[in-house]
Amino acid sequence: MSRRPTELAANESLSSPGRSPLKPGTLDGVQMLVRAFRLGDEAALYRVFYSAIHLLAAKDYTQEQIDAWAPSQPDMEKWTVRICGMRPFVVEDSGLIVGYAGLQSDG
Repeated sequence: MSRRPTELAANESLSSPGRSPLKPGTLDGVQMLVRAFRLGDEAALYRVFYSAIHLLAAKDYTQEQIDAWAPSQPDMEKWTVRICGMRPFVVEDSGLIVGYAGLQSDG
């Protein structure tokens, strides 16, 4: 069965043992980790991207624009190239990727 980008299996783990985070911290009692991007993060990062566009940006754009910007069936090869080039910092909450931020030289 194929899952949509925003769906996770109940037993799906997005963290890798043996990796230490760059910056541990807590926010309202929730343990958050900020770490460097790793190969294998691509699908989880797309789910974050997809959710941000479809949930947060939805009020400012037409459905056609949103679907073009973050399609439900993305070209994961292109996404992987894009995200690997960005080399973002990844945010984990309880072992699940919940956000990311990229710093690029062009702003």
